[in-house]
Amino acid sequence: MSDKYYFYDPKHGNCLRVLYKNDKNTYIINGGYGNDEGKKGYWAAILHKKSNFQYKEDTYNCSIDFSMKKRKNHKNIYHAYWSDRKIKWQDGNTWIQLYF
Repeated sequence: MSDKYYFYDPKHGNCLRVLYKNDKNTYIINGGYGNDEGKKGYWAAILHKKSNFQYKEDTYNCSIDFSMKKRKNHKNIYHAYWSDRKIKWQDGNTWIQLYF
């Protein structure tokens, strides 16, 4: 888990999201609950990078398992499109990668 990626989440409390590369296509996401989520503390999720796929007429290349997150506003499995320095989520939110 040597590769780390840092993202800014503008939709959920402007929180930092850290992705740790576990293997070629699997990442662990660590984040803090934003002030809009009504919970304090941290959460984790698992991101799986995939080939492009269609879901509800949109194209994605990641499926994220949020089942470990205690409070969420969506289903356990959520989709996103990771390209360059952005992760675009199916709810319209976009995480921006920070330089470190």
